[in-house]
Amino acid sequence: MLYIAAGLLFLLASVSIYALIISKKNYILLFFLTPLILSSSIYTAYTVFALQGTPINGIPKHEIEILWVEMSKPDIFFTARNIDPENDDTQPKYYRVEYNDKNKNEMGKIQQQTKVGMSVKGKLNEANGGQTGSVVFVPMQSTRQPPKPRYLESQGVDTGIIQSITTQ
Repeated sequence: MLYIAAGLLFLLASVSIYALIISKKNYILLFFLTPLILSSSIYTAYTVFALQGTPINGIPKHEIEILWVEMSKPDIFFTARNIDPENDDTQPKYYRVEYNDKNKNEMGKIQQQTKVGMSVKGKLNEANGGQTGSVVFVPMQSTRQPPKPRYLESQGVDTGIIQSITTQ
């Protein structure tokens, strides 16, 4: 969508310059408007593309899966994906929190887990009684999976019970 908007903006600038050149009425206006239209379209496209990577200040308010963490003063950057079943937006988003000792320790633990490929799921909460802008990560409680049907059969469990467990 963004590429289409930038392309249409450049097309509009090109058509405007073409119309000015074809009209051949006011060369002074053409002399000033041509560079102005071209530079503004290029600058606008550059600004739109640069803003795509701007992080969101603060922490997400829902359950997330943290995919990546980078700590560099004065901020800590992380990418998180929404895993809340009530929200359909599962695209990863780029966040920024303040760099302080509590955040450094909390996000450092998460960074180590993501580096080894572990899934880090939970919720970030603001720390109470701590430094301004501190966060605490609350891991999600993982639910235990039911036993496999073959294991249940080998243990002598009735097939009707096995069917009801596996079809839930």
